[in-house]
Amino acid sequence: MKKSAKLLSILIIVIFLMPIVSYADGSRVRFNYRVAGSTSDPALGTKTVSSYTQLDGSASTGQDKLDTSSYSSFSLHYVSDYDLDFLAGGEILLGLFQYNTSYKTNITCTSIWVIGGQGVCQDGVALATREASGYSRSLDIGYVYPIGEMRVGGGIALPV
Repeated sequence: MKKSAKLLSILIIVIFLMPIVSYADGSRVRFNYRVAGSTSDPALGTKTVSSYTQLDGSASTGQDKLDTSSYSSFSLHYVSDYDLDFLAGGEILLGLFQYNTSYKTNITCTSIWVIGGQGVCQDGVALATREASGYSRSLDIGYVYPIGEMRVGGGIALPV
């Protein structure tokens, strides 16, 4: 069976069966989705380009600058109170979490590049665009239990 078919079947089970089960035993399902801009700058910044020199003989420079970036995440959790005495009224969580990120940077000359006495790049000329994206997916297993007025929890995220 293909990996995509397995993932699709897992998602169908999670999306349709978990809510049905949760209504039957009084538990609940929670879904979170978030889309936003970047929290960090993946650009490489200013770099020295050793294979080219400037007219005065000093090293040429280029810059990798952030153009656009975004991230999104979603989580789907099944939360259940299994009436287990050792949890002291706590709950068990089981769910899926996925985090996606992507960015695009522009690489430009930040000085005049010279090779063999001829200029090959002027300040501000675009050289390339760098794009990257990735994701992290995990199975969340956790617990939450009350201590007086507070609720304390913990768990583990297993890569899927």
